[in-house]
Amino acid sequence: MIINEQDPLSQQTLGVAFAEPQDAEPRGTNPLDALGIVVDLDAGYAQNSQWSRRVLDWLRKQGSLVRRDDTAAVLSRIERMGRGGRRIGGETGSGVEQLVAIQAALGEVSKKVRERLGPGIGSALLLDGYEHDSDGNEKPCKVPPTHAYLPQMLQSTDGDRFAVAAGKTPGIKWVHRSYSRTLLSQAQCGLSRTAFLRVLGVADAPRLMELQPSGETKKYEADFRIGLSRGCWMSPTARTIELRRLGADYTLDDRSSPDLDAVVQHIIAEQIPQERRRRTAALLQTLGRPGMITSSEHTDVQAAEARRRWISRGQTAALWVWRLRESAWLEDTGGKLRTPAQVHLCTRDAQALDGQDDPGYLHPAIQEATSNRIDVLAALGVNGDPDVPQLISRLRELRKRSGAPGMVDDRLKAEVYLVYRALAGRLKSEPAGTSRSELRKVRDAFNGSDFVLTDQGWRRAGDCFRGPTILRGFRPFTIPDPELNPLWDALWIKEPKPEDLANVLKEIAQYGTQLQADQQRVMLEALRSLADTVTSTDGPISLGLRSKLRWLPLRTTLGWTQERPVYAVDHPAIARTLGQHLHVWQPGGDLQQFTDLLSVLKVHKLESSAARVVAPDRASPDRQLTEGFRWAVTSLQDNLVRDEPAAAEAFTDWAWLTELEVRVLPGLRIRLNPGEDHEVIEVPVDAHVDGEAKALFVSSPEALRTKPGGGLAVASLFSRERIHVSHRWRDLWEMDWQQDGPGTPLVPSGLQDHEDRERLASQLRERELSRPPGPTVPAQPSGPAKPPTGAPSPRSIPVPPSIPMPSGVGSPPAPPSVEPRKLVSLAELQARTPKATRTAFSPQPRSASSERSQRAASLPQPRQGGAAPHERSGLLGYQDRDKEKTALALLAKILDASGRTLEDQRGLQRLGADAVDSTGHFYEIKAHGGAEPAEVSLTSAELTRALAEGDNYSLVIASNLEEGRGAPTLRIITDPLRFFEVESMADVRLRGVRDADVDATVWQWPDAGV
Repeated sequence: MIINEQDPLSQQTLGVAFAEPQDAEPRGTNPLDALGIVVDLDAGYAQNSQWSRRVLDWLRKQGSLVRRDDTAAVLSRIERMGRGGRRIGGETGSGVEQLVAIQAALGEVSKKVRERLGPGIGSALLLDGYEHDSDGNEKPCKVPPTHAYLPQMLQSTDGDRFAVAAGKTPGIKWVHRSYSRTLLSQAQCGLSRTAFLRVLGVADAPRLMELQPSGETKKYEADFRIGLSRGCWMSPTARTIELRRLGADYTLDDRSSPDLDAVVQHIIAEQIPQERRRRTAALLQTLGRPGMITSSEHTDVQAAEARRRWISRGQTAALWVWRLRESAWLEDTGGKLRTPAQVHLCTRDAQALDGQDDPGYLHPAIQEATSNRIDVLAALGVNGDPDVPQLISRLRELRKRSGAPGMVDDRLKAEVYLVYRALAGRLKSEPAGTSRSELRKVRDAFNGSDFVLTDQGWRRAGDCFRGPTILRGFRPFTIPDPELNPLWDALWIKEPKPEDLANVLKEIAQYGTQLQADQQRVMLEALRSLADTVTSTDGPISLGLRSKLRWLPLRTTLGWTQERPVYAVDHPAIARTLGQHLHVWQPGGDLQQFTDLLSVLKVHKLESSAARVVAPDRASPDRQLTEGFRWAVTSLQDNLVRDEPAAAEAFTDWAWLTELEVRVLPGLRIRLNPGEDHEVIEVPVDAHVDGEAKALFVSSPEALRTKPGGGLAVASLFSRERIHVSHRWRDLWEMDWQQDGPGTPLVPSGLQDHEDRERLASQLRERELSRPPGPTVPAQPSGPAKPPTGAPSPRSIPVPPSIPMPSGVGSPPAPPSVEPRKLVSLAELQARTPKATRTAFSPQPRSASSERSQRAASLPQPRQGGAAPHERSGLLGYQDRDKEKTALALLAKILDASGRTLEDQRGLQRLGADAVDSTGHFYEIKAHGGAEPAEVSLTSAELTRALAEGDNYSLVIASNLEEGRGAPTLRIITDPLRFFEVESMADVRLRGVRDADVDATVWQWPDAGV
């Protein structure tokens, strides 16, 4: 071997490597041995001589001495061959065995090495391929990897891509499909067939070519960038215009894609519409690949002016993008080919602007196939959703089309709705940075213009309402769709306020009592909305609204009236009879819907349960009906617990109800006292529950089973869901009650808890009533303890009437009864005139252990209309709530003399007070049947409320409310914590409530004997 220092490696030996002498004897096989790239040196070079060492050192310096098992080094020799213009296999092409060897070798090295050596190795190869001629015939060819594309069979992604888009475009070369079988799989060598071909340079998307110097380019010596002329033959007209607008003559380092141009032109020439749409969609999917039209690195170029150097004039699109934009290759709905800028997407908002039948929409088959490539369509210039100015222009056009501001037809209304929905979508979805400008555009367009379409025609934004059209026919409402709310919010269109509802109710009153169906509906829904306002948690209603509602005209049995009192009765028979003489409210629906509205409207509700039976001693007890009644009550309780839990929770005294006796009284009549100096009225009814008599009176045995009879009588005991209860009662009697009745009814946990509390309260109450006066301790009983009088008995299941009692077995003797103590008659007390005295006020009040605090935010606010607790008839003569109710009635009469009204708030948990008057003053009631105690207890909520309110809080101590205990008395102490000693406990105890130096007002009613 002759060494030439000047020409170290001749062209004839380019790519050939020599094996290290120690590797002259192969230690095994290498994937690349089949290529013949590594040859053995003569054995003499293995001798340790000066001459051999010199040759080996020189070969190493040239990179021509490698180890056979060094795969990366051998691949580097192949890459060097490719850069030198040599090919493995020559011009006849690389064989499959050689390709498989290179694939296996590349699978052994790292991805970084593959990417570095792959293009050069590809230049050393010539692959089998094919192309199509102008007639669409396939012809075999040899093709370098860097000039070839992957056929569909070798694509790694599902769906149509570039191979489908190109179809049989002439001049596009593809690697042969046979490589999908002859090359190795990824499982065999760690590198898939498709990945191997891509490493070599085979493409699966159109190649973007950098422009080479020509007569239409310009280059400065000091700048390596090449400029493409504004007026070159390939430049579309739009590109030329844009560069002229920018003041530029050239684009720098521009790119073109001859293959892409050829494919687009072939798609345009496609004669089969279905195939053309498929190829178009495939090309759009291809353009969405990384590095194509969605990558600014390849789509944007710099525009420049040539003045002895490049002067930048901004950015513009690359040449290949301009050519796509200006070619008419996208099909519209009518089958016509258009440029991307001439078509637009058929979106929901676009239909608001252009309608549903606009021919300029992109063909639906193409849009559906590219629904995941909206970004590609936008980059090409396809119009998407319209902007706000376009939508406003469309709305203005629709407004002009309708002419007068009256009603519009449904077709036009649908088009207007689409515009509204598009505007609402813009206002809802715009980023925070741009939503303000969009909002301003919308408001400016609607300002002063009747652009709001309502159920009464076109209106200005300030002249209509939104939301449910509860005032339809009396006030204009926008299209009722929550999706439009962002638009109405932007225009400050609100739902009707309570004042608006009241005004409409006044207008309805002008039509008389014979209302049309629509007028009745508006009245009913307006009242429901007012009731919701009263019970909402938005705080107390304003004094102005309260005053307006107090004198609101109401539809009654005697016509519309603003005067009070007006009565509300939910018993049909009572309502008919009473309505002949008094104003009985007719709201148009079930009265229970408006319970919370009654006090605000100053409507007095008459409960049928307060009525008394006329001549009850003439009634005859009926054992069989009683047993049937007990079965029905048991079944009703079971059914309600299972199917209607809300109704089941509206009543708790089931044990008491099952103990009622059924008595038959033909011609049954009840007596009801309306109050307000009105005469007592008598009403014929089918059935009535008399709590004092512990009996259910019926006019006939059949009345027990009917809805207006037993059903209505039982339902009147429920605080709500009365209609459901009466229907259930009627349905029960259609069962075979001897077989279908429950053995033991289900009892909800809430009712069990209520009964436990009632039993405990009864025990404590009995202990208090049975305690002798004075400090003596009662003697311990010697016999077994008896249960306290009035305690509820264990639940018992009635025996069906078909099962007789065993003979000789009698009822157990009843325990001796104790006459329960009764409260003084409220009617009698109110008829007496109380005497008011004021106790002396000490200038130095006692210091309380707790300091004043600000208003407690944790406490709930009073409920407008009151929140009275659910009243139940107990087994004792009275309950604690009865004492409180009496005290509240006396307090209300006192306040009424000064023009204030009182609302019962006992049903509101943790308010810290029992009542609130019309000025917002809080009252806590401590009611006692006997003498006034020396100390009272406050719960934590009551203490918090007293501290927070200060002189806006009064403690009301009622005493001697039982018959025969002395003169009933109310002691009203404002800001009680100023005076009392506070003993710190879980519940605070106030001492010294009867001290003379406590500032208090004492109201005392004469005793019955006075």
